[in-house]
Amino acid sequence: MKYEYSPSKLKEDYEDERYMKKTYGKAISDGMIMLLGAIEAAENAYDIKSSMFFFMEHKKGNLKEYYSLSLDKKKSKWRVLIQMLDENDNVLQPTENEKEFLKSIKKIRIKELSEHYDKY
Repeated sequence: MKYEYSPSKLKEDYEDERYMKKTYGKAISDGMIMLLGAIEAAENAYDIKSSMFFFMEHKKGNLKEYYSLSLDKKKSKWRVLIQMLDENDNVLQPTENEKEFLKSIKKIRIKELSEHYDKY
């Protein structure tokens, strides 16, 4: 599966293990490394949702274009927000059958690490 960052500067930060450990701690840093490896190995977004390590949920309200992923089995407040993209990099929202929707997703956009209970 493919992924991109928005804004693109996040790639530099989120793929820098030293930065991640200093900013978010070892568990989140390790989780991000695992997530990036899992995305690269995944055939589609459902493979990520099915993982026992990452808790993935579709957001509601003003965040309905997003899914959130826990990087440490929901032990901390940090979640990474992602968007599902089509082949033209347009953001998609889930259909009635979420499983089939996620199986059709071959690319995601990583938006930000956020405090789950903060501004959202």
